[in-house]
Amino acid sequence: MKTKVKTHILLMLLVFASCAWAQQPAAKPTFGIGSTVDQYPEVEWIKGKPVTKFDPEKTYLIECWASWCGPCIEAIPHLNELYQKFKDKIVFVGQAVADQKERMVAVVEEQGANMAYPIAYDHQKDFDRKWLKPAGITSIPRTLVIQNNRVVWTPHPDQMSAEILQLLVDRKFDPAVAEALDPSKIYQHITDLIEQKKDYQKAMSMVDSILHKKPYDDRGLELKGALYQKMDKPVEALAYFQKKFEENPTEKVKRNYYRTLRINKKWEYLDNAAKTSLNKNPGDYASISALLESTSEMKASGGFKAIKPWIDRFIAANGNPVALRNIADSKSYFPELKKNADLDQSLFKAAEKSLSIDPDNLDFIHRLVRRAWENNDKNAAIKLAENTRDALSKKPSKQKLTNILTELLASLKKDILPTKEQFKLWSNELLQSAILRAKKI
Repeated sequence: MKTKVKTHILLMLLVFASCAWAQQPAAKPTFGIGSTVDQYPEVEWIKGKPVTKFDPEKTYLIECWASWCGPCIEAIPHLNELYQKFKDKIVFVGQAVADQKERMVAVVEEQGANMAYPIAYDHQKDFDRKWLKPAGITSIPRTLVIQNNRVVWTPHPDQMSAEILQLLVDRKFDPAVAEALDPSKIYQHITDLIEQKKDYQKAMSMVDSILHKKPYDDRGLELKGALYQKMDKPVEALAYFQKKFEENPTEKVKRNYYRTLRINKKWEYLDNAAKTSLNKNPGDYASISALLESTSEMKASGGFKAIKPWIDRFIAANGNPVALRNIADSKSYFPELKKNADLDQSLFKAAEKSLSIDPDNLDFIHRLVRRAWENNDKNAAIKLAENTRDALSKKPSKQKLTNILTELLASLKKDILPTKEQFKLWSNELLQSAILRAKKI
């Protein structure tokens, strides 16, 4: 039953996924399709050629995203593919909004050439004030397309295709035509065939038609994997995704292959596939997670101790604080990790690196300090609290958390670990402080 629910949720998310954040929408949107634009809002350009003033002879595609938004990250390969095809004809911008700079930059660096288009950061919330709030936009990813100094289209990135972008290049764009060509409608139809009509054969035929034209279409691969699961065809799924993995291990191919191997309990295959990927990209989170799982299931000689070098290389190569935090927490899922002091030290280093990139996480700080303290490594607990406090003290907006960490540090230096109840009180103080700040915006 659990598997069926997960598959259903996956299929729903495939159609139109987005993330919302705590922002009040405009009572009546005053910015959107038809609005005239002249100057780009004041932002910090992380990479690529800055855009300051709009040129009526050019077309601009501005993708609003954030590092914490899963659907935004999922959209990056699709956007990068469009960028590579149209970069000489359309100006692309990845506009980070409602984000933390350190976390966002880490994602950009980790993506590398897979996120080749220019990136801007809304450091003073000017983009949010002038465009997002007046447009009533409270969820991302969202794209703003500008042509002739006017907003002409505001799609979800999944609605964009090379065919539609070519219309923009040819100056023949029409919203009605774009709607008719919307690729998400095809995926919605396939999803309805799967979930409502249970017509798996017809759905598979449509998916195969998509993959015949675009062999590595992200949505097509996800749907094919889900269909194989619905049709109870594990052998066919294994053969299909293994071949795809050997030909071109894109992120979607890799995830579907790993999932198929897990379903079929092919742990040795999963182990080999994960190591193959990690040899090419030591910082690949999906692959290090797969390696941890295969090691746990295989119970091979050497166990987790044998994969410590892989974990250390991952920590050195990965710059995503969320991925590092998840690896640091992996011993919650694999109790065997607790038995090896060297591995535990590696996981603690992953946690320290995560906090060095994204120190704004009191719950994680609490868990790490308590973990070090209870392992009789009080100096490590004090050093962690001190380094995190010092990193946050440079950010005026984080004054409240800085003060809390100063209190924590004073307590630790008195050889007192604050109670869990005290940390809960501090967390509540942070929440109330955030609510007050939000009301002032």
